[in-house]
Amino acid sequence: MRRNLRRFFSFAAAAVVGLTAAGRATAADEGRLLATSRSGELRVEQRGEEYWVVSSKDPAQAAQIPVESGEETGPVEFYFSPNDEWLFTLPNGMSCRREGSLFHRDAGAEKLEAVESFNDQAWVQGWKLVGFAQDFSAQGACAMMRFIGWSQDSARLLVGLRGGEGKFEIDGAYLYFRIGTKRWELTPYLRKLNKITSDILSATDDVLPCAESAGPLPAEAELKARLEKLDAELNTRYAELMKAASEKDAGTLRIEQRDWLKQRDAGLKFYLSLAKPAEKERRRLEFLGDVTAMRLALPPETWSTGETWLY
Repeated sequence: MRRNLRRFFSFAAAAVVGLTAAGRATAADEGRLLATSRSGELRVEQRGEEYWVVSSKDPAQAAQIPVESGEETGPVEFYFSPNDEWLFTLPNGMSCRREGSLFHRDAGAEKLEAVESFNDQAWVQGWKLVGFAQDFSAQGACAMMRFIGWSQDSARLLVGLRGGEGKFEIDGAYLYFRIGTKRWELTPYLRKLNKITSDILSATDDVLPCAESAGPLPAEAELKARLEKLDAELNTRYAELMKAASEKDAGTLRIEQRDWLKQRDAGLKFYLSLAKPAEKERRRLEFLGDVTAMRLALPPETWSTGETWLY
């Protein structure tokens, strides 16, 4: 699965974030806002070299994120699971290395606990399950992780892995982390997706992926209402960006949005080809809702870049 690697763009992403009721902060402790949840109830703040998850309603409720600090190691992306129990973070990408971290919060816990060796295990499993030439991370080669999405039921975290010996010849694949078992896995869908995906969302002919729910899907009416809300938000966001953009930037944004729609439609067609007939409509609504939510999670400046890996 050797791929040609194109140049990547750097960005600081903001996404859904979570909270634990730990620590007591005062208004004077408030720091630089890095991310806000879709509901607006939660936010991530940087206080000096520390990172905190804070309640918007009660800033005294805050928990420190146990991550390394510094310009090169500090996180720039924060993604909480839909149930707010799991937090995935990513730092800046430096010299072909980008290590993801996953944290868990028990109800009533006073701190976020890291999943041990999360990034290292991802690359071990990429080697064993996907068939990478080697464990690129352990060998000191290019090894980059990217957030793709959470399943609706918070049971699966979908990430992208890209690694290799050089900057222009690289292997790539999607991989799930299963929350309940704490194991990495591939489903029949991901196995087939990895075979047809040319450059893991770095080429305009790629297909958008969907993080499959592990349990039963919600009712069709619930999925439809969710999609309608997300679709309306997507249209509003796009219109706002187009209005604020220069003529040149608007043209680029228009092209990138068109490419995203093509990738979405191609991804949907592929996803439905594997669905059971009785589930096809709910799978259609699930897929469209998930990829739209993923699009909305990205910061505005990335909508016109096309490539969202960090190099």
